[in-house]
Amino acid sequence: MNRPFAVFLATAFFLLILTPFLSSSVHADPATWGLVRLNRMQAQAVATGGTVCLNPSASDTSVTTIAVSFSNGNGTTTGFTLSGTAADFNASVTNLPAFGQYPGTTATAFPGIDGITPVVNSQTITYTVASTSLTAGTIYCFNFGAGLTPRTTAASDLTGVISTNGSPGETAIYATATLTADQIDVTATVPAVFSFSLSGNSIGFGNLTTDTVSSQAVTATINTNADSGWVAWIKNSTNGLYSTTQSSAIAVPTGSYGNIYDLATTTGYVLDVNSGTGSPTVDSAYNGTSVTEGGIMTNIFRQMALKTTAGSADTFVLNFRAKVATIQPVASDYIDTVTVAVAGEY
Repeated sequence: MNRPFAVFLATAFFLLILTPFLSSSVHADPATWGLVRLNRMQAQAVATGGTVCLNPSASDTSVTTIAVSFSNGNGTTTGFTLSGTAADFNASVTNLPAFGQYPGTTATAFPGIDGITPVVNSQTITYTVASTSLTAGTIYCFNFGAGLTPRTTAASDLTGVISTNGSPGETAIYATATLTADQIDVTATVPAVFSFSLSGNSIGFGNLTTDTVSSQAVTATINTNADSGWVAWIKNSTNGLYSTTQSSAIAVPTGSYGNIYDLATTTGYVLDVNSGTGSPTVDSAYNGTSVTEGGIMTNIFRQMALKTTAGSADTFVLNFRAKVATIQPVASDYIDTVTVAVAGEY
């Protein structure tokens, strides 16, 4: 065998052995997947940022850079312009996305990238980090600032590449699009809400006595979204608690509207109002402090309760009270018609 041929064979042999190692040092493995999520995808929108994620298919050691390229589209009206300064693309790792079925797996911050300013070259931004390792199957993400501007015309299939420079290095092709409009305006109308009810529309005192105060109650319930709340009024018939057969009324206590009277020491027919759910304010004219007290109703509407805010199932209780004098004429047809009115203040 001549010497030149022997040298050739030896060289070929060593190259054959070294080829796998040489190729592994320059060949980047395809990542399991990668993505770029833009904060705004609308064509002609203001400059936008986004999020980059990479899921390595193998352990990637000695990583010092990660680069992201953006589609140039047709070079003029579609694709993206890297219009911002390098600092506009600064990386951050807050509010990273989650993946998989809820609650999912929250992404891992790409090591060492927080706060890094990239180098911007044509359509590519490249971040340099301290040497680090990426683990296969771990989803690494980071955010980039608003330095990217979608061009004027919406377009599909805008592809780019995410790549690391580690050993062996990872690459992922991603695709995105721009839209004519990427936001949805959601509108709604809340109508005025108002309802009012009484727990009963008739009450009976039964036999009134001269020594015991008789009481009967009705609960009023109000629901409203009126900003300034509601007001309630009351009035009764002209003659009060009146017997037609005897042409006689159970007299109100001697005095005037606005005063509180205690039937424990006098006789008559009064109303006491108690605050309930929602804590409405009771007017002083009907705000008795005991189970025998109350104020005088009249045949014109008088305010008895109010609330200054909206309320759900606000309540107040109307306590009608009566006690008669010994000389009150006998009759079973004493009757009064009481009218309650409530209004919302919108």
